[in-house]
Amino acid sequence: MELDRREGKIRDLKVELETTRENEAKQSALVGTFRQRLSEYEATAGTLEGAASRSELAVQALNKQNADLQDRIIDLEARIRFRTFSFSCDFDETKTEAEE
Repeated sequence: MELDRREGKIRDLKVELETTRENEAKQSALVGTFRQRLSEYEATAGTLEGAASRSELAVQALNKQNADLQDRIIDLEARIRFRTFSFSCDFDETKTEAEE
C-alpha cells in the first residue's frame, strides 16, 4: 500500500515535471520571439530616426531656399518699379520735348 502511494506520487511528480518542462520550453520560445521582435523594432526605430533627421535637414534647406527666393522676388520687384518709374520719366520728357 505504501509502495503504491509512493509510485503514485512519483507518477504525479513526473507528470508535473513534464508539464513544467513543456511550459518552460514555450516560455523560452516566447522570450526568443520577443527578443527578435525587440531587435527588429529597435532597428526600425533607428531607421525612422535617421529618416526624420534627413527630413528635418531637407525642410531646413527648403526654408533657406524659400527665403532666398523671396529676397530675390523683392529685389526684382524693386528693379521693375525703378525701371517703370525711369521709363515713365523718360516718356514724360520725350512727350514734353515733342510738344515744344
